[in-house]
Amino acid sequence: MSVPAQLVDPNRSVVLLVDLQERVMRAIHHAERVVTYAALLADVAALLEIPILVAEQNPKGLGHSLPNLSSRATETIATQSFDACVDGAYDRLVALRGIDRPDVVVAGCETHIGVLHTVLGLRARGCRVWVPADACGARSPLSDELADERMRQVGASVSTVETVAYGWLRTAAHPRFKDVTTLVKAASLPDTRPPVRRGGPVPTLVDRANDLFGSIVRR
Repeated sequence: MSVPAQLVDPNRSVVLLVDLQERVMRAIHHAERVVTYAALLADVAALLEIPILVAEQNPKGLGHSLPNLSSRATETIATQSFDACVDGAYDRLVALRGIDRPDVVVAGCETHIGVLHTVLGLRARGCRVWVPADACGARSPLSDELADERMRQVGASVSTVETVAYGWLRTAAHPRFKDVTTLVKAASLPDTRPPVRRGGPVPTLVDRANDLFGSIVRR
């Protein structure tokens, strides 16, 4: 069955988990959400036999990936560059999938550093890229949002783990549909997005930046 160009292709997909390390996660906003959905992404990928590459930034200084994520890895590499592609991630993704320019689903931390730089590197190499925002995080929510906006600008599809999971399945007739649905329901957490202002326009990123600056000045 052919896959529409805008949908992630399970037969071309590889998952890349970036810098989900113990010392990094201590400072991440909504870290529980990030880890929960990164694990869900890895579980669904494993269920569908989609390879998982874990990249660890300076593991000697920042420690290794969280055990519940590293245990799901097909392969793990150490990096120093913010763009994991520079330190061999792209070559390993190609080798794991067995094709050039695979579809890459990227999750991890921090969204505006390791994730963003790696997405830019993958897009420069011609890969289609999906970024599940609920499995990505940063110390600052504003940094998180601005990075999502930048990744969209370069053609990455920013959505959620659930969107990617059901994109891989494509149909309720898929033999793994019930298994994936069970995993999704078990991992579901309350929505942690900021509330929408009532009686007025939805705040822009500039509005939120101004609000953040104002709160700092008032302290």
